Amino acid sequence: MLAASQDFEVKLVAMLDVPSQEWLTYSPDAPDFAQSLARGQLREDSIVWLRAGAMTTPDPEPTATPEPAGVVVEARITYFYCNQGTIAAGIGDGGGWCGTMRNGEVVHEGAAACSRDNFGQRFRIIGDPLNLTYECKDTGSAVHGEQRDIWFENSDDALNWIRVVGDTAQVEILPEE
Repeated sequence: MLAASQDFEVKLVAMLDVPSQEWLTYSPDAPDFAQSLARGQLREDSIVWLRAGAMTTPDPEPTATPEPAGVVVEARITYFYCNQGTIAAGIGDGGGWCGTMRNGEVVHEGAAACSRDNFGQRFRIIGDPLNLTYECKDTGSAVHGEQRDIWFENSDDALNWIRVVGDTAQVEILPEE
């Protein structure tokens, strides 16, 4: 797609539908119901506008030294998800995080978004009812410091999980595989 071929993060693709004189839009961060521009609608002669996000050039060197394996740190715990559930309290930003992460993999259980300094780090959350090993495979503009943003398929599972874990938790840094 047009967005994937750019050397920057595309936040929005807008196409002028000439017959209706309306702008149709696609935002990679928005859920499907919010999209008015569908795959296959763009043509070579389309009038298109892109909103740029971050450049996709390599990150600068980390500004902090990542914690070594075996260290336990206190971390802010949040979640992001693909599909909205039925519990209104868990919907938050609306979800729609169903695609690829910074490392190129498609989101999956055990994936986390972390600060750039912690990218690639493996960890476990002490008291996690799922007893999973997580890996920082994504970053996010709102994820900072020791925060861990855990991915879930739906917001109901995420909300029920965070009600057990809490919004801060002890995180054990694990050795690289």
